[in-house]
Amino acid sequence: AGATRINRYEFAKLIAEVFSLNKELIKPIDSNKISWIARRPKDSSLDVRKALSTLSHKPYKIEDALNVLKSEYYSIAVRHLL
Repeated sequence: AGATRINRYEFAKLIAEVFSLNKELIKPIDSNKISWIARRPKDSSLDVRKALSTLSHKPYKIEDALNVLKSEYYSIAVRHLL
């Protein structure tokens, strides 16, 4: 959970954008047409208002979180190549 509410489709497109992947490969789909093994809620976002008001470290905005993930991923990947 973070400070940004976003649906799965927009989240996938944002991941593709941050990691320089082809967003055209991501297609929207009606989640009712997927044969899930386990039931999934349509809205799986979390209410982070309490975390925002009580924690000294605030949740990142989604774009910021993905950029941190990207830099950490590439930092680790480079270390494994050396």
